Amino acid sequence: MNEETQKGTMGTSIGIIIVVLLLIIGGVYFYGSKVEKVVNAPKTEQVETPIQVVDNLNTIESDLSAIDTTAGLDETAIK
Repeated sequence: MNEETQKGTMGTSIGIIIVVLLLIIGGVYFYGSKVEKVVNAPKTEQVETPIQVVDNLNTIESDLSAIDTTAGLDETAIK
């Protein structure tokens, strides 16, 4: 009976080792495929749109007057 117990323990250990090795091999495979996707990814050009600078004082004043500064304002709460 002692020999049978040792064989069962050895079979379990070998099974665990095989499962762990398969998990490691699978992880290396997926890691390699992700690295390959990143390396082979097409390079995209970023086109920066220039920011329009407003130099005209009249344009700034007209924009300021067009803004409703009293929207949602409770005047009685201020007083």
